[in-house]
Amino acid sequence: MNALIKNKLQTIKMAALIALCMAGFSSCSTVTTAEQGSGDEEEPRVEYTERHFSTKLAVLDLKQRNLGDLLQVNATLRNKWGMSLRFQYQFRFFDKDGFPINPESRPWTPILISGGDEVVVTALAPNPSATTFKIVIQRELVQPY
Repeated sequence: MNALIKNKLQTIKMAALIALCMAGFSSCSTVTTAEQGSGDEEEPRVEYTERHFSTKLAVLDLKQRNLGDLLQVNATLRNKWGMSLRFQYQFRFFDKDGFPINPESRPWTPILISGGDEVVVTALAPNPSATTFKIVIQRELVQPY
């Protein structure tokens, strides 16, 4: 009987540990997307890597145009928070089939927006095959000194 109780306790501990780990993993890398534009797009054009950024930072407007044979894009960002907001953004460009174009060549751009302010950020596609884009927003990563 003692071995049976010991076995059940071990099973309960293991199940609790697995549940705790799963809850931890799900909160670590939350990706929240918000669709912008006319609504015709197949994919969301804004991605927040952390859910709380969508409550503090609004992407008001996304525009695109051809500049020669390259796609140029603008995003109007507004800090909805009362305090300054520091974050990074990255534009990602895709070809007509939805494949990313030179994803490793696009830098993360740090930015600081004062409370209530708006800024327009701009990017130019790396080559003429770009037909769509998205902007990814993440918390600024602090580099150790």
